[in-house]
Amino acid sequence: MPQKSEEYIHLDKEWVHLMSLAKQMGLTVAEVRRYLQESLHNSVSTTSNTNLLQA
Repeated sequence: MPQKSEEYIHLDKEWVHLMSLAKQMGLTVAEVRRYLQESLHNSVSTTSNTNLLQA
């Protein structure tokens, strides 16, 4: 089992990768933030999340 600091490094790398992909897709910071907020606060389904990105 990895030590806690290794887990954080892995998660940080994963987030950096995800944010890089979002940027390549042309998403703004506001769009990414809205997507994450809607996903967390409203328990939006995967299909609905996809629709948010297309709005």
